[in-house]
Amino acid sequence: VLDSYGKLNDINLNILNQNISKTIIFTSKNCDNKTIDLWNKLNIQFHIINTNSNNKLQLNEMIDILGNMGILQLLVEGGSEIYSNFIINKWFNEIIIYQSPILIGKNGIDFFNMILSTNINDKINLKLINTYKIGLCTKNIYTI
Repeated sequence: VLDSYGKLNDINLNILNQNISKTIIFTSKNCDNKTIDLWNKLNIQFHIINTNSNNKLQLNEMIDILGNMGILQLLVEGGSEIYSNFIINKWFNEIIIYQSPILIGKNGIDFFNMILSTNINDKINLKLINTYKIGLCTKNIYTI
């Protein structure tokens, strides 16, 4: 879990219940001290990592820590910035995209918020492995 400021501080959150599943939190030096005390009390593993000039967590540090822990698979749920970082850095081998049959238009949120390539030669080629229909939606699985 990425939590730069220590907002995961509600003891009733399932994500903080170590009896349900082990949680690893990555935070910054800006994390609230009361939240760190709570995580320690709940025996939650957390790592304080550096931030970049935009005050965002340095994801490469997180990847290194997870790798050193022997974690080889990671489920990434996030927004366009997280997705873009993983794609730009080639920290993925599979992308699963769920798509609904709804068009939002220019007021929607972009899937990527960074320039992934500057010309067609730098493009990222994905290979469609499978498509599943789930109700009115589709689940598309891609690899590189």
